[in-house]
Amino acid sequence: MNTSRQIAAALSFILLVGLIGAPIRTAAQNASSTATHLFWVQEGLRQIGRAKLDGTEQNLGLVTGITAGGISVSGGYMYWATGTTIARATVTGADVNLSYVPTTNAGNVLVAGNYIYWTNYSGEIGRANLDGSNRNPNFITGIGGTDDIASDGTYLYFCSYGDNRLGRAKLDGTEPNYSFIDSAQNCGGVTVTSDYVFWTNYNTGSVGRANIDGTGKLQDFISTGVGTNPYGLVADDSYLYWTNGPSGAIGRANLDGTNVNLTFISGAVANATYGIALGEVTEPPVNTAAPTITGTAKVDASLTVAKGTWSGLPAPTYGYQWYRCTGTGTASDTVPSGCSAIGGATSATYKIDDPDYGKYLRVRVIGTNAYGSDTKFSATTAKVAASIATNTSSPTISGTTTVNSTLAGSKGIWTGYPAPTFTYQWLRCSASGVAADALPSGCTAISGATSTTYKVDDVDYGKYLRLKVVGTNSLGADMKYSAATSKIAGLDPVNTGAPTISGTPKVGTTVTGAKGTWTGLPTPTISYQWFRCTAAGSASATQPTGCTLISAATSSTYKLVTADKTAGYLRVRVTGTSAEGSAVRFSAAVKVQ
Repeated sequence: MNTSRQIAAALSFILLVGLIGAPIRTAAQNASSTATHLFWVQEGLRQIGRAKLDGTEQNLGLVTGITAGGISVSGGYMYWATGTTIARATVTGADVNLSYVPTTNAGNVLVAGNYIYWTNYSGEIGRANLDGSNRNPNFITGIGGTDDIASDGTYLYFCSYGDNRLGRAKLDGTEPNYSFIDSAQNCGGVTVTSDYVFWTNYNTGSVGRANIDGTGKLQDFISTGVGTNPYGLVADDSYLYWTNGPSGAIGRANLDGTNVNLTFISGAVANATYGIALGEVTEPPVNTAAPTITGTAKVDASLTVAKGTWSGLPAPTYGYQWYRCTGTGTASDTVPSGCSAIGGATSATYKIDDPDYGKYLRVRVIGTNAYGSDTKFSATTAKVAASIATNTSSPTISGTTTVNSTLAGSKGIWTGYPAPTFTYQWLRCSASGVAADALPSGCTAISGATSTTYKVDDVDYGKYLRLKVVGTNSLGADMKYSAATSKIAGLDPVNTGAPTISGTPKVGTTVTGAKGTWTGLPTPTISYQWFRCTAAGSASATQPTGCTLISAATSSTYKLVTADKTAGYLRVRVTGTSAEGSAVRFSAAVKVQ
């Protein structure tokens, strides 16, 4: 007796003895791009198992204590054939109804569109509305012993194990073709994709394939590595999955037949695994372990929330809201008494602010997916304590680093509660350097320079300046030195009183040039140059018209010659020069006598 006959005989035995213990054949589904999980029947363990499509998160006892063969998943529900009924439960294993649709001799089930279809080993396909009404156990008849069933949304495909064929009919039962594929040896499991129909040969341990129109048949599309007695078969957009009854394993291969893995899911599902289905598992978020807060509860410290443990499919996304509370308390599901939301505090971290002093803090975590949300409040922190004054960003100095300019100091950023008060001290330094916590080498305090501003003095020329800030509150103090300024620059030479010429300006006499009045730091050095001019004129900063330089006349005194009389006038140019620059000024012209 071949395996299909053994299954049929076993089913008859089940019906006679009350649905106890014998294997029932599988029902598969068409390929699904939305599926997230595999579902399977472990007849030997009398339970339904579930795992994610990558084989992880196995739940072996999703539903227990049942008799089942074929299984189908749709719309958030599992449907399975028990022999005398079609049973139903949610994809989470809840709301089990073992008599959802009463049937006769049902071994396999498929949900397609708005209908439930099932196969009878006696050769019929039954159908009922999705709500279980309008039951028709003889929707399609005349099949030579039906086994698995699948759909592509237009047709039903069914294994006819009695005569080794694979049949097809419209979903409305019309156009039955009992020999759609006339040689599908020992057809047990069947599934379809947009391009192909696949079936298992549970006697030879192979998978067959044909084009979706029934042509191009490959009886041994996968001829090795499938294992003995492959039963249920299902496909998604990437893989074929099948069950192996004797070993209890679930195998997997690429849709092109490569990368066969006989034990994709293995030991965890021991004992006669038959039906297999694809399905999307959707669960609203549920918090199963409350959020917790880490960090020190004091002003200006940062707290971090661990969201706790959540379930939900798809995986939830999370939102946060911190609360300021007047009392302590444990984790809760609703807003605790005496707690108010803190505006803008909606991330997983929270920096404790001054208004939190003396209060308690909680955080609310909200888990959300497309199917709902859940919320959980953490327990409260300890009472928020004060905090010592602490500098978190160094003081800075702004302004032009030149003698006589005024610099402005900024205290930087400080934390601490109560809020710190601040004192300032400017320092004169012999070297540059970055911000520091201790007095930098080569720096001395400038007497009386204790405000936020400082006017640069002559003695600062060539030096560097820093600002020391001390923040103090009732818990203690902190200190920080700014980085040094750039080197203090001096003042450019500037003439503030024009040069003059004294003495009698006539041939043969000596006159003297006075440099006038000059400012600048460092003090400018002075040089002279005499000019012979053809016209009178007042003092100027640029060379007057008609004036010619007198070669070698570069001292502060000059003895006039005949050429000076001929020209008519005499001037002296004074140049003030320092490391900061230079400036010139011409005296007024004097008439040569």
